[in-house]
Parts: sequence; structure tokens; C-alpha cells
Amino acid sequence: MTRGKYQWIGYAYVLPIFLFLILFVYFGIVYNVYISLFEWDGIGEKTFIGLQNYLEMFRDPKVYEALLHTFQFMAISVPCSMLLGFIFALLLHSIRRFADAIKAVIFLPYVMAIIVIGITFQMIYEPNYGLLNEALRSVHLDGLARQWIGSRNLALASIAAVYVYSHAGFYMLLYYTSILNINAEVFEAAEMDGAGALTKITRIVAPLLKSTHIILLILGVIATLKVFELVWIMTGGGPGGATELLSTFVFRSALLQFEQGYSAAISVLMLMIALVYTIFQLKSYDKARR
Repeated sequence: MTRGKYQWIGYAYVLPIFLFLILFVYFGIVYNVYISLFEWDGIGEKTFIGLQNYLEMFRDPKVYEALLHTFQFMAISVPCSMLLGFIFALLLHSIRRFADAIKAVIFLPYVMAIIVIGITFQMIYEPNYGLLNEALRSVHLDGLARQWIGSRNLALASIAAVYVYSHAGFYMLLYYTSILNINAEVFEAAEMDGAGALTKITRIVAPLLKSTHIILLILGVIATLKVFELVWIMTGGGPGGATELLSTFVFRSALLQFEQGYSAAISVLMLMIALVYTIFQLKSYDKARR
């Protein structure tokens, strides 16, 4: 009886804290949906307009352009980050000496401030005296020198390359941990059957890491939907809107054009994309575990 009494006392303290945390996490989402139903500049009175912001959003060509750029950025950065992280993990798994030091070097960009990375690569991409073009000129490849972030055709891919550089270490760490969890007897049996390195990677490692692939896809898509600082620092959405993502478009609408209700509607669209994709991938993850 005494034990049961103390359990109820514990619940009396834990339950309010738990409910407060749920309210704290989801209040912003609910309030954002609420704001999307108003015309509001963020300062004055709100004017209720119902779904007008959503109707305007679906008629706005700039929204579709930002959505396309977001998907393009996602299609470049997520697969490349996963592939590079997977390759790094495989190489580290086969290295015995200095493995910890190499892991630290690869992982370091992920924990660096994104502002530092953005400013650094902005200087590297500088067309006249930037490191990249200077390196190309030094090996007599002047014809490959480009306006990397000043060209509408190259700017988005150039920023995606920086994103891959800064996130490959995170993917490497998760892949490396997953590879360590594979039973060593599986590799020993494959070697006894005469399997080479490529066969072990394609027939054993990659299939056994299916659930890891799915988790990293979910995390990668959600992370790229939230990319803002890198793009804003390096190009500000330019040149000519070529790197305008949904995240930068929301910022521009809310804080530069004072369209709080409209920007809230676009952020709800981003939330729905992330939610639908996550549900789809989690179902795939459940199937992969069976």
C-alpha cells in the first residue's frame, strides 16, 4: 500500500511536467496555424481572412519556385551526404591506426558554426581571388573557373556542396556505428565463401543497413527543409532568386515584408511536407525491420 501511495505522488509531479512539455513543444505549431488565418504585419491589429493566405500561396509562382529549389537542394545534398558518409564509414572500419583522429577530422565540420562555414566558403568561391578558382588557375585549368555562387546555374549546387561538406561527418558517424553492430561472424562466413570487398559491401553491409538508410533519409529531408543560415549568408536567396528556398522565403515574407500571416501559411506547408514524408518513411522503416 505504501509503495502504491508513493507511486501516485510521483505521478502527481511527473504528469503536470509532461503535459507542460507537450504544450511547450506543440504550442508554436498550433499558434502558427492560427496566425496563418489572419492578415497581420506582426505589429498592428490582426484581420481574420480565413484560408485566403493559403489560396494566395497556391497562386504565387514564387512559392512554387522556392519549393522547386528546396527539392533540388534536397535531391543533391541528402544522397551525396549519405553516400560520402557511407564511404567514410567503410574506410574507417578497415583502418586500425589513427582511426579516432580521422573520425574527429571528418566530424569536425558538423559541429562548427554554420556561419563560419558559410563565410569561409563564400571567400573560397569568390571568382577573382577565391581559393577554388586560384587553385584551378594554378594547374592551368582557367577554363573551369566560374562564378560559383554568382551564377544562376551553379549557385544552388555550390551551396549544396557546402552542406554536404558540413554534414557528411554526421552521416559517417551513424553509418560507422551501425557497421560496428553487424555480427563479425557474417563477414567471416562471407570471406570463407570467397567474397571480395565489393561483394561484402553490396551484398552484406548495404542491405543490413537498410533501416539506417531510412532513418538518415528522414533526418536528411527534415534537415534540408530547415536550411536557412547557409543560404542566407552565402547568397541571400540570389542571384535572381536562384537559391531561394522555402525557409528563406518564409523569413523574407515575415521579417522583411511584414507578412506574418502569409509566412505562417508557407511554414505550415513545410510542416505538412515533413510530416507526410516522415510517416511514409516510418512505414518503410517498419517493413525493413520485419
